Amino acid sequence: MSNAAQRIKSLLATLNPDAVFFDDLDSAIVGLGSQHPNPPVVVYSESKIIKELEKDMDPEEAEEWYAHNIMCLGIGDNTPIIMAEEWAVLESEISLDRKDWTCIQVNLN
Repeated sequence: MSNAAQRIKSLLATLNPDAVFFDDLDSAIVGLGSQHPNPPVVVYSESKIIKELEKDMDPEEAEEWYAHNIMCLGIGDNTPIIMAEEWAVLESEISLDRKDWTCIQVNLN
């Protein structure tokens, strides 16, 4: 585990002992984040998560596993934030009347 990931885990142990961490993905930790009034949570890099998964899977498998098991995971106020460098929200996929968002990933490359 990197020193940065170690410091973040240590901080969260004090600031939010209920913060959720992904198993075996410490190398993808990039910081702390929060949305008022929720407590701080860990922030992961999407690209680093996928890179870590690719150590045990081929790239297509890693992306599929990420999409089905991590990307849209919602487990309450302590759910990690995933910083996705290549995401866009398609307006047509959002129900503004119901105020709910669909988890959508779009490759902008």
